[in-house]
Amino acid sequence: MAAKINGEDIFKTYGAKLVKGGYKELMSLPKTKAVIENKSRLKDGVDVTVLTFGSRRRVEDREVNLSFIFRGLSYKETVSNYRQFNTLISRDLFKFAIDELGKTFRLLFVEQTSLEFYQSYNFIIAGYKFKEPNPSNQENE
Repeated sequence: MAAKINGEDIFKTYGAKLVKGGYKELMSLPKTKAVIENKSRLKDGVDVTVLTFGSRRRVEDREVNLSFIFRGLSYKETVSNYRQFNTLISRDLFKFAIDELGKTFRLLFVEQTSLEFYQSYNFIIAGYKFKEPNPSNQENE
């Protein structure tokens, strides 16, 4: 699972890998925006107006929950990788590219949802919540 943040390979730079289930979160369809309805008493049923952009409906922003596993040559390096990764993602909107999916997502850090330290095995697992402000702004590679 080759993943990059702002063009930088997260495994090579931070010893980080996306945990199983991340693809499902990223590839899930976002919720569409509500349609305009008119429930006139003069007609049966409901008149519906669907706002489209070209050939597709408008979509809501969405939250994406992703977990990463961090490793290093030593536990000290693992902790350092984890801290540097947190600094990177918490700065600003970033591009998260998954080579296998051929997609790049623009994500914004919201909060850390979980953290597990495994010092004797030399790895850390951290869960994060991100916001994708505009899911229609994904890039296909």
